[in-house]
Amino acid sequence: MHVDPYETKVLKEEVHARLVQNLDVYARDAGIQRRWVWTPLAETCGDAEIDYVRKYPTHKAEGAVQGLLYVSASPGVSPKVDERMAAVAGAFVRNFIRARVMTLASVLETLGSDKSVEATVLLIPNFCLSKAEGGDLPTWKAAMVYDLLLQRSNANLHTVLYASSVGEATKTYGTACGRLLDSHFLKVAI
Repeated sequence: MHVDPYETKVLKEEVHARLVQNLDVYARDAGIQRRWVWTPLAETCGDAEIDYVRKYPTHKAEGAVQGLLYVSASPGVSPKVDERMAAVAGAFVRNFIRARVMTLASVLETLGSDKSVEATVLLIPNFCLSKAEGGDLPTWKAAMVYDLLLQRSNANLHTVLYASSVGEATKTYGTACGRLLDSHFLKVAI
């Protein structure tokens, strides 16, 4: 079945022709399905996410906001954060910003092999899960992840994360990480 990526009118042929021509490559690099590149953000996400993506250039220029933090509005209930992050990544890709959705395990594997996580916007859908959601991270791995967040912050690279709560993230990653999330990440309860 052939799908026309221009059908939703999110992509414009005069702007996105090269992107559409290499859509498989861009989607694979972003860690998302192709459809997220042409799917309107409003079909999956709320106003806060749309506003974040729209104001990304301003956030980047000012440096105070370093990302987006999804938190669970209902503790113990894991929302469909993977779809929301895929939609956000798709929006960045179609705006020619290198976004990548990576699981925490993939991030740790990359860091463990002495490689860097290369993305202008990194999205981690399972950054901090409660025990009920399957989360349990050893302290040394938590330190590696916090180091990554700090490096990204210092390089003015944005990160989009999901945590069951800021308190849970603080328990897992430490007080310094909790302060970073509290002071420099926009929070979206989902």
